[in-house]
Amino acid sequence: MNNMKADRVPVVSYSVQEMYSLDSIEGTYEAVGGPMKFCQLMQFLEVMHPMFGYTKGGFVVPLLQVLGRSIILFCMIDAEPRMHTKPVIFYLFLIWSIVEFVRNIPYFEETQRFTVSLPNSWNFAFHCPTAMRIYLLILFFPGCRPLLQGVTLPINCTAGDKEIQSLSLSQVY
Repeated sequence: MNNMKADRVPVVSYSVQEMYSLDSIEGTYEAVGGPMKFCQLMQFLEVMHPMFGYTKGGFVVPLLQVLGRSIILFCMIDAEPRMHTKPVIFYLFLIWSIVEFVRNIPYFEETQRFTVSLPNSWNFAFHCPTAMRIYLLILFFPGCRPLLQGVTLPINCTAGDKEIQSLSLSQVY
């Protein structure tokens, strides 16, 4: 039994290392660039809904957010093929996704969407906002450690080398 557990540990640690390897980070745009562009275009609905009266609130703040992200995605990243393999694309998409995830927790709290309350025929309860918070606490924050180690490793390696310090950022990446 102990041997079986010992065999599984390296597989788990290997998969975490593989997930945050430089190859997977450099292939981010190729893997999810299309769906991310589609989602960004769909965010323009967030601007139009207050204009047509479907939701309450103003349209100026969503317009600024959507325009800012669209300019970055379509004008700066999509238009420049050299940017497609840069590690910053991975971190940018990750931060954008996390912001949307956290931003929507109050929506799920208010509407009780995807929440199953007791009593019911299955005698089962599920609270979606709590599950989202647990996900952030247990899966996301511990997952930040390998990401931050990947960021600090090049900084630590280049801090003492004057030749590398003189290179521009585009030459390093």
